Amino acid sequence: MASTGLRTLYRLASKPLALRPVLCSYRGLPVSSGERRWSTSEAQEKPIGTDPLNPSKEFRKLTNHSNDPHSSNETYKFNIPDRVWKAPVATEDKPLKYTIGRTTPYNTLPVYSVMKPGLGQIWTLIKRIDGDLYKLKEDLILDFPESQPILKLHVKQVLCRGHITKEVKLWLQDRGF
Repeated sequence: MASTGLRTLYRLASKPLALRPVLCSYRGLPVSSGERRWSTSEAQEKPIGTDPLNPSKEFRKLTNHSNDPHSSNETYKFNIPDRVWKAPVATEDKPLKYTIGRTTPYNTLPVYSVMKPGLGQIWTLIKRIDGDLYKLKEDLILDFPESQPILKLHVKQVLCRGHITKEVKLWLQDRGF
């Protein structure tokens, strides 16, 4: 019985808008696509009208949900911290010996999670490193001792144990990258 209802809804959604008032208005479904999202809960509680071509107005009564996320015109402000530039932690008397460049299209930090095949382990990969990789490894060991960083010198990348991509991104942001 439940599959019949889904099949009926699929058929109604695939019909042209000109036929929708005839096919679905007696069930409490929206007639045109320009309307907001409406609930069919009131229409389904009442018995369906006897004449599907001339439904009474009480069956067309639609209720607007107050908890519908699309009902308000609020604009949401997203706080995306990895795209906000901060001044580096390094000073003139103590400069950082490495830099990490951001990605080109979205200006995000190049820190990724990688799953090694067959092992079932999740690793964290840091790319686009310029400068002293050994100094970056020392700093990572100080702040993430369980990560056991591995250097890939030929491609200038650092591989760390564990799923710590968010932590490493926040750590890099605090350092000004």
